[in-house]
Amino acid sequence: MKLNKAQEEAVNHFGSPLLVLAGAGSGKTRVITTKIAKILEQQLAMPSQILAVTFTNKAANEMLERVQNIINIEGRYLNIGTFHRMALKILRRYADLLGYTKNFTILDTSDQKKVITDTLKRLEINDAVNAQTISGFISKVKEKFIKPNELDSVLHNFPDVYTRVEMVKIYEEYQKELKRLDAMDFDDLLFNCVDLLLKNDEIRNSYQNLFKYILIDEYQDINGLQQKWIKLIAGNNQNITCVGDDDQSIYGWRGSDISYILGFNKENSNAKVIKLEQNYRSSKDILSVASKLIQNNAGRHGKTLWTDVEETYKVKIDIHYDSKSEAKYITGKIQEFRHRYEYKDFAILVRTIRQTRAIEEAMVFAGIPYKIIGGLRFYERKEVKDILAYIKILVSSEDDLATERVLTTPKRGLGETTISKLYEQARTQNTNLLTMLTTLASGFGGEIEIPKRAYSALILLGGQILKWRESLQANTLVNIIKSILKEIEYEDYLKKDDETSFEQRIENINELLITLESFETAEEFLDYVSLATSIDDMENASDSISIMTIHASKGLEFPFIFLPGWNQGLFPSDRTVEESGTTGIEEERRLAYVAITRARERLYISSTKLSFIKQGFSLSSEKSMFLDEILELADDSIEFTDNSSSFQNDYSSFRKQQSWSNGGFTQEKTTIPQNGNTFFIGNLVSHSKFGIGTVTKVTGTLVTVKFTAGDEKTIREDFLVKKYI
Repeated sequence: MKLNKAQEEAVNHFGSPLLVLAGAGSGKTRVITTKIAKILEQQLAMPSQILAVTFTNKAANEMLERVQNIINIEGRYLNIGTFHRMALKILRRYADLLGYTKNFTILDTSDQKKVITDTLKRLEINDAVNAQTISGFISKVKEKFIKPNELDSVLHNFPDVYTRVEMVKIYEEYQKELKRLDAMDFDDLLFNCVDLLLKNDEIRNSYQNLFKYILIDEYQDINGLQQKWIKLIAGNNQNITCVGDDDQSIYGWRGSDISYILGFNKENSNAKVIKLEQNYRSSKDILSVASKLIQNNAGRHGKTLWTDVEETYKVKIDIHYDSKSEAKYITGKIQEFRHRYEYKDFAILVRTIRQTRAIEEAMVFAGIPYKIIGGLRFYERKEVKDILAYIKILVSSEDDLATERVLTTPKRGLGETTISKLYEQARTQNTNLLTMLTTLASGFGGEIEIPKRAYSALILLGGQILKWRESLQANTLVNIIKSILKEIEYEDYLKKDDETSFEQRIENINELLITLESFETAEEFLDYVSLATSIDDMENASDSISIMTIHASKGLEFPFIFLPGWNQGLFPSDRTVEESGTTGIEEERRLAYVAITRARERLYISSTKLSFIKQGFSLSSEKSMFLDEILELADDSIEFTDNSSSFQNDYSSFRKQQSWSNGGFTQEKTTIPQNGNTFFIGNLVSHSKFGIGTVTKVTGTLVTVKFTAGDEKTIREDFLVKKYI
């Protein structure tokens, strides 16, 4: 395909820094690869004198393959790869100057956690914080190029969780241990390469002289350390081309900094900026909606996508009653178009992976094959499988795997040796593990040669199981499970296990508890789960629906895109807005823009009147502000429908919803909200972090709330959601 005018201009520009603002679907990779081929064809540089850097191995391999399709050249002569791969090539030559050997080891995630765990044990602070939290912190520190001896002076800039432990000492000891092991973690590749280039003028100058042409892909996603590396490699090189889209900068939460792409022409006074605005992916109505939304962002260069494709379908925006009716609508649409399209032509993009439960249920009952991209199916998630094990032991003694999971979750001081001996005793008595456990509790199990502490733990658990089984006769399944979770202090266990994923796990548990509400017996629920999890062939089917987060969809495209859950508080995310204010809203809006521009032909966006995602509560919910912004400028590109009232009449589960959160249980009855979100003294409100509370004072846009946990806080009104009881 022939280059369009803007692409051709970008390919042919040399002599000064170039920023290519490449809109979604505008052919940015084609520009980069064609430019590399042109440099080689015109012999402007040797292959080794070109550096092209991107973020993923997949993108790097695609780039290399495309160059080779244009010009006949062996890939080994080209420096095309990820930031970390290019940094590794340099370190393999000069690591000895930093105190490592040139054959240093690169730690994977599990090895890194082991080194951290061993370090914590040596420092005798292993109970204070877990390895996962430390790993995440060290990664953030290295992204900012902070060395151990510099950490103390900047630690106050990090969240309180990191200041409560001896983080400076941990970081220092961890880096010493890596040096002793002659190992680097993944972040060290860039960190140590930058350190090397800063310390050694001769090496830095040699690379600045080597690379005559530098091309950086996905420039909107770089972080501070990557920018520092680029500047050290480039020096005063004027032939640097940075390609990216400021409207698709969506990784601020993991360190990317949009200011580098926004400030490119200020940093480089003689820079050329070229906009790629012709879109080769989406219909004009889809592009119209995307443009209407993103123009509300102040922090952008500004561009308008267009297409010469005439065929188009209106973007459908629908309001549904709740997530179940929303999911049913989606499966209905898929079935409606199934005769003309394959399942792989459809994708469902969610803001957060916890939204998938209702969608998965609808897919299972409709018999539609699906796969979760970049995540586990709902019933495969650890915390869900933990609770399933407890449900299984309530109704059956035969499942030894479930019993073993209960024995070790949460940890009860029962090691592999104890469990092996319990298995051995069970086999000797020709019974199963659970029967062995409960007979021990009843005093009929005989003696087992295990430590006294372990024996006591077994007796205690066996007694608890007998009690839980008996209480199941008079209580609902959901209430029994809530009682069990509280009794075993499961929330504390999750927090100690992995603090970074704690809130997500709690949300998944609440989703499971909501599901349990719909089943009268444990047997009925387990049959349902068996149905939902016995379709492994669907997971591997080549023709299946793709379900993923919007973040995971970056770079992909589908004929049909469904965007459910566009509710205020979920999208934009309460947490992002709370932590980053206007900056956070703008990143969330860019995320919405990315979601919309994944669609080629048809786009369905929806929200619900009732939300079950606020820590398990049933909440009256407002549609996303992003939908309001789109609808505000509504024209012939949009078709809006409110389906919520028709479904409400048939909604059979409009009743009290249960929640397990913060170690306690609450019951809420919900109704549809009246008008607006104006707060008055006495109103019951919900906050994403602090939970439920009562309004005690209103001053302009500031609302003072007394929360059930006892704290009284003054919060901006847009961070609160009114509850209706």
